[in-house]
Amino acid sequence: PDSRHPFIVRGLRVWDSHWGLTPSSPGSLFEDITIAFCNYGLWQPRYDRQVYNKLRYFQTERATYAEHGMRPEPAPFPAPLDPIDDKAPITVVLGIRAGKPGRVIVHGSTFDNGSVCLVKVNGREAHPVRPGFSEWEIDLERPQGDVLKISAMAEDLAGNIEADPHILGLDLP
Repeated sequence: PDSRHPFIVRGLRVWDSHWGLTPSSPGSLFEDITIAFCNYGLWQPRYDRQVYNKLRYFQTERATYAEHGMRPEPAPFPAPLDPIDDKAPITVVLGIRAGKPGRVIVHGSTFDNGSVCLVKVNGREAHPVRPGFSEWEIDLERPQGDVLKISAMAEDLAGNIEADPHILGLDLP
C-alpha cells in the first residue's frame, strides 16, 4: 500500500484474545478499533507509514508489546497518509425473499474504500439498512414471467460508479 491507497481497517472489535491486533502492513490506516479483555492490544506493531485514530482498550493488560520502529506522532488524521477514493464500490446481492403479494424483497451489501451514497437495483434506489449502504434493501414488483432479473450497482461520494454491477437471474417458483 502507498500513502494514497493505504490498507484500511475500520470498525474492528477484538475481545477475549491473547493478541488483539498485529499491525504489520506498511502504509496502513487503523480507525475506530476497540480491543477488550486481551492480554496484549497491539502485538509487535511495525510502525512503517501507519496511522491510528480512535484506538480504545478495555481491560487489556498491555496496550502495546514489542514495538518496531517509531510510534507515529499525533498529527491531524490521517497524516502523514493522504488517502484518496479513486476506486468504485462493489455491490453484491445476498438474497431475495417474498414480500407482500406480487412483491419481492432484495437485500445486499456494498463495500467501498470511501462512503457509498447510492445503491440502485433495476434502476430504482435501494434504502440503507446499515450506515453507508454496507447493507441495503429494496422492495420490487414481482415480474409476470418465470425469471426475476436483478441488476445492482452503487455510487460513492467521490463520484465513482460501479462499472460492473451484480447481475443475476432467478427462476421463480
